[in-house]
Parts: sequence; structure tokens; C-alpha cells
Amino acid sequence: MTKNFTITLLLIVLFSCENNVANSEVVVEDCSTVESYYNTSIAPIMSQKCNGCHSGNNPSAGLLTNNYIDVKGGIGGILNRVERDNNAPGFMPLGGQKLSTEQISFLQIFLEMDCE
Repeated sequence: MTKNFTITLLLIVLFSCENNVANSEVVVEDCSTVESYYNTSIAPIMSQKCNGCHSGNNPSAGLLTNNYIDVKGGIGGILNRVERDNNAPGFMPLGGQKLSTEQISFLQIFLEMDCE
């Protein structure tokens, strides 16, 4: 009986892990959906928190945050910076308040979105 219980528990854990990994990436077949998500959820964050330093002819650190292509290409680094503690080196937005949990969540979702 203990052997059956152990095998059952092992199978549950294995399938749970496999499902979590499979669901961690958001695959979108229509790329316009990703761009729409950017326009409604990401662009406002960039506009309020990032574009002051990361736009124009000489963006800070060479990172542009005022368009879909550049944000999509740099979202991993952006997330890295905004998730740091306020007083940690490299924290963004520089001199500003930490993004809300909801805003960081939107950025994380955008990072995970991929279109075919």
C-alpha cells in the first residue's frame, strides 16, 4: 500500500510540474494581439515611468522605451531593473518609486508573450 501511495504521489508531482512549465509561456498565434496588449498595458507604463530618460535621440543606456519593437527586445532587462529593491544599484525608475505589483505583472506577461 505504501508503494502505491508513493507512486501515486510521484505521478501527481510530475504531472503538476509538467503543467506548470507548459503554462508558463503565453503563445499567441496572432501577433496583433501582442501589439494590442503592448498598446493598452505596457505603453502607458513606459510613458509614465521610463520614456522621460529612455526616448529621443540620446536615450539613457541606449535603451528606447517608447515603441513596441524596442520594448519587446529589451523587456527582460527592463524587468530585471524594475524588480530590484529601491536602493539597489541599477534600480529603475531612477529616482522614482517602485512600479506597482500590477505593473510588474503586466511586464512579466508581456515578456512571456510570444507570437508565431
